[in-house]
Amino acid sequence: MLKSILLVFIVVCFVKTIQFGLSVNGSSLHCPQNERSALLDFKGGLIDQTNRLSSWVGQDCCKWEGVICDNFTGHVVRLNLRNPFPLDWDRYYDSGRNYDKTYSEACLIAVGEVNPSLLELRHLNSLDLSWNNFSGIVIPKFFGLFLELSYLNLSSAQFGGIVPHHLGNLSTLRSLDLGTDHLLSTSSYNIPSLVANNLHWTSTLFSLRLLDMSGIDLSNIPFDSFQTITSFPSLLELHFSDCSLGKIPLFHSNPKNLTSLTILDLSHNFFQGPIPSAIRNMTSLKVIQLSDNQFSSNLTNWLHQLKSLNIIDLSYNSFEGEIPTSFSALQSLEELHLDYNQLSGHIPTSLTKLSALQVLDLRNNFLSGPIPTSLGTMSALTELALDSNQLSGDIPLSFGKLSNMKMLSLAFNQFSGTVPDCLGQFSQLTELNLGSNQFQGVVSGLHFARLSKLKYLDLGMNSLSIKIQSGWVPPFQLKSVSLESCVVGPQFPDWLQTQMDLDTLNMSSAGISDSIPNWFHNLTALVQLDLSRNQIYGKVPNFTRNMVELYLSSNRFEGSFPQLPSGLLDLDLSNNTICGPIRADIGYTVPDLRFLDLSENSINGTIPKSLCKMFSLSLLDFSKNHLSGDLPRCWGGLVNLEVIDLTSNNLSGTIHASFFHAPMNLRTLHLGKNNFHGELPLSLKNCTSLSILDVGDNKFSGVIPTWIGKSLFSLRFLRLNSNKYNGNLSRNLCHLKKLQVLDTAGNNLSGNIPHCFGSFNAMQFNQTDFVGVWGIGIYKDKLSQVIKGRELEYKESLRFVTNMDLSNNNFVGHIPEQLTNLSGLIGLNLSRNHLTGCVPMKIGQMKSLESLDLSNNRLSGTIPKSIKELTTLSYLNLSNNNLSGRIPLGNQLQTLYDASIYDGNSELCGLPLKKKCIRDEAPRTPTYVGRRAKGKQTGLTGDGDGDGDGDGFITIWFYIGMSWGYVAGFWGFCGVLLFKKSWRKAYSVFVNDMVDSLF
Repeated sequence: MLKSILLVFIVVCFVKTIQFGLSVNGSSLHCPQNERSALLDFKGGLIDQTNRLSSWVGQDCCKWEGVICDNFTGHVVRLNLRNPFPLDWDRYYDSGRNYDKTYSEACLIAVGEVNPSLLELRHLNSLDLSWNNFSGIVIPKFFGLFLELSYLNLSSAQFGGIVPHHLGNLSTLRSLDLGTDHLLSTSSYNIPSLVANNLHWTSTLFSLRLLDMSGIDLSNIPFDSFQTITSFPSLLELHFSDCSLGKIPLFHSNPKNLTSLTILDLSHNFFQGPIPSAIRNMTSLKVIQLSDNQFSSNLTNWLHQLKSLNIIDLSYNSFEGEIPTSFSALQSLEELHLDYNQLSGHIPTSLTKLSALQVLDLRNNFLSGPIPTSLGTMSALTELALDSNQLSGDIPLSFGKLSNMKMLSLAFNQFSGTVPDCLGQFSQLTELNLGSNQFQGVVSGLHFARLSKLKYLDLGMNSLSIKIQSGWVPPFQLKSVSLESCVVGPQFPDWLQTQMDLDTLNMSSAGISDSIPNWFHNLTALVQLDLSRNQIYGKVPNFTRNMVELYLSSNRFEGSFPQLPSGLLDLDLSNNTICGPIRADIGYTVPDLRFLDLSENSINGTIPKSLCKMFSLSLLDFSKNHLSGDLPRCWGGLVNLEVIDLTSNNLSGTIHASFFHAPMNLRTLHLGKNNFHGELPLSLKNCTSLSILDVGDNKFSGVIPTWIGKSLFSLRFLRLNSNKYNGNLSRNLCHLKKLQVLDTAGNNLSGNIPHCFGSFNAMQFNQTDFVGVWGIGIYKDKLSQVIKGRELEYKESLRFVTNMDLSNNNFVGHIPEQLTNLSGLIGLNLSRNHLTGCVPMKIGQMKSLESLDLSNNRLSGTIPKSIKELTTLSYLNLSNNNLSGRIPLGNQLQTLYDASIYDGNSELCGLPLKKKCIRDEAPRTPTYVGRRAKGKQTGLTGDGDGDGDGDGFITIWFYIGMSWGYVAGFWGFCGVLLFKKSWRKAYSVFVNDMVDSLF
C-alpha cells in the first residue's frame, strides 16, 4: 500500500514538473515589460541598414534576434548583436571590395549616445556589440554597472575616446574584448581610436581569462601599468596587438603569475632588440604572436623549451642568422611563421622532425640552396610558403607524398628544371604559385589531373610552354590565373571558357596572335584582365560591366575608342593603333577611373571636358598621339592627379592659372613637344610634390620663373629646353638640392652660369646608390635627354640619370670651377655658348662623367691633364674653341680617337691630330689600343703618362744614360771579382754547378 502511494506521488510530481516546464517555455512566460521597453529604447538609437532587428516586435522579447533569456525566470541574460559579416582575412581576400561592402551594410550604426535604458537588464551576463559602427562615441560609463557580466565584447565596434576605468567594477568578468581588428584599422574606413591612459583599473578583474586591447593606444601608460596585467593567475589569453607599446619595458619583473597563459599576442608594435627572455617562464604557451615588430639579432635559442607551443609567428621582424635546428624539439608545433625577416643559410633538414607541422612560412628572407628532399616526408603539411628567397634547384619529387597540401608557393626564387607532374596529385590544393623562377619545359593536363579544389594558379615569369589539348575540361574552377611570359599562344586557350568563377587573368607576353574570342563575354566574374605585350588584333570588345582593371597595352588593337565598363578603375590601351577621338562622355561613363593610359596610339581631336568629372583620377597619359586644341581649364579640380603626360601631341594655347589653383599631389608633369606658349602659371607652385617638370620643345617665353627654386623643392628633373626663355638663370634654382637633371638647352638665356650650380646635392653622388620607385602602378616615369650627342628616352634607368645641359644659349664668362664638385654627374653639355677662359683644372674630379661637350665656345688655354682621370668618359667634344698645347693621353682618352672632337682649335697638337707638337722627333710607330672605327681614336702606350714632351732630346739622353749604366755595372762586377777572393770562389762554384746541370 505504501509503495502504491509513493508511486502515485512520484507520477504526480513528474506531471507537475512537465507542466511547469511547458509553462516556462510556452506563451505564458514572457520577458519582463521593463526589459522589453529597455531593448526597444536601445533599438531606437540605432540605424539598422539591413533590418537585422526586424524581429524586435511583439510582446515576448525572448524571441527576438540576438536576445537570450533565462529559461526559468524570463529575464534577459545575453544580448548578442555581433555583426554577422565581420571582416575576415580569408573572405576579404576572396571577395575584396564586395565583402567589404557587405560588412559595412550589415553594421548597426549608433545615432548619438548609447541609451542607458539597457541598465534595466539587471541580470545581463553577456553583452556582444562587436563589429558594428558606434560612430566614435565613448564607451558608456554605465557599462561598469552590469555587475553580473562575465562576457563583454566591444571589439571592432568603432568606439572612440578614453577607455573608462569604470569597467574595473566588473569583478566577475571572465572575458573582456575591447580590441580593434588589424584588418579594420588598416582598411579604407576612418576608424576612431581608443586610448587608455593607464591599466590600473584592471587590477580588480581577478576572474579574467581573456583580455584583448588590440588597437588601443597604450603609448602613454605608466611603465608599471603593464605589470598589473602580469598579476592575473588565471589569465589564459593576452592580446595587445597594435598598441604602440614599443617604449614600454615589458615584463621588467618576471611574470611568474602568467604560467597559465596559453596565447600571447604582442604583434604590430614597435618592439626592438631580442625577444624578452621573461617569456620563457610562460611554460603553458601554445600561441606566441610577435609579428610586425622590430625584433632583431639571431632567433632566440630558448623557444624550444616551450614544449606546448602550437603556433609561432615571428614574421615581419629583423631576425638574422640561420633557422635554429633546436626548433625540431617542438613536437606539438603546427604553424611556424618566420616570413619577412633577414634569415640566411639553408632550410634545416631538422625541421622535417616536426611531424605535426601544418604551416611552414619562410617567405621573404635570404635563404639559399635547394629544398631538402626530406620535406616530402612531412605528411601533415598543408601550407608551404618559400617565395622571395634565393632558393635553387629542382622541386623534389618527394613532394608527391604531401597529400594534404593546400597551398604551395615557391615564387621569386631561382628554381629550375621542369615542373613535376606529381603536383597534379594534390587533391586538396587551392593555391599553386611557381611564378618568377627559371622553370622550363612543358606543362600539360597531367599537372592538373586531380586539382579539383585549385583556386589560384601562378606559373608566370618562367620559360614554360602551356600545351593543353583542345577540348580539355579542367577539374577546377579558378578564381585567379597568371601565365605571364609563358608560351600560351598563338590562340587563346579554349579551356578558359569553362572558368566561370575567374576574376583575375594575366596572360601578358604570352605569345598570343589572335583576336579576343566571343566566349570572353561569358566570363562575367572577370574584374582584372591583363593581355598586354602580345599580338592581339581586332577591335577592343565590350567587356562585362564587372571589369575593374583592364590592361591591353602593346598589341595590335585598332578601330575607334571602345565602350568602357562603368565600374572601370584602371585602363591601359597604350601602344596600339586606336584612332579617332576620345569619347566625349568618358568622364560620365567611367567616373571612378584612377589610371588612364592611351599613349602611343593615333588618337586625334581634343581632350574631352568630361575628364574633369573623374575626381579619382591619379594618372593621365595621352603622350605620343595627335591631340590638338587647348587644355580644359576645369582640370584644377582633379586634386588626386599624380601624373600628367601629354608629351608629343599638337596641343596649343596657354596653361591657364586655374589648372593648378588648388594644392595637388602632382608628382610628374610632362607637357613637352607641343605648341604651348606664354608663361608657366604661378599657380604651379602649389604642386610642391612635383618631381618631374618637363615643358621642353614648346614656345614658352619670358624669364624662367624664380618660384621654381623657391617652391618646388622636390624637383629631380627639370626640362625647359627648346623654348623661347630669355634673361639670366636664377640663383634660386640652386635651392633644388634633389635636382638630377637640369636642361635649359636651346633658349635665349644669357649672363653667367651661377657658381652655386656646383651645389646640387643629387649631382654630387652616384645615383646608382639611390633606390626608389618612379611612377605609380605599372606606369614608369620617363624623360628625353641629349647625352653623348644623341637624344634618348630614359625610362627604366631614369632614376640613375644625372645631366646638366645648358647648351645653345648665350651664356658668357668662365665655366665655374664649382661645377667640378658634381662628381655624380653623368653628362655635362655647355656647348654653343660664348664661354671664355680655361677648361676647369679640376675637371678630373667629375668621376662619373660619361659625356662632356664644351664645343663651340671661346675657351682658351691648355686641356687640363686631369681630364685623363675621367675613366668613364665615352663622349668628348672640345671642337671650335681656342684651346692650345698638347692633347693629354692616357686611360679612357686612349679610346677617343676621332680627331674631329678637337677640330677648330688651331693651336692644339699631338695625337689623334696629325699636327705634331714642337720639338717632336721623326714620327714613332705608335702602339694602338683597340680597333679603329669611325669617330674613335686609339691612343699611344709606352710613353709614360702620355702627356710629357716626348721630344728627341729626352730619347737621346735615355740611350746615353742606358750605355753609361751598362759600362758602370759591368766593370763594377768585374772589379769585385778581381779584388774579392771569396766572391771569386763562390762564382767559380756557381758556374761549375750550372755547367754540370746542363750536361
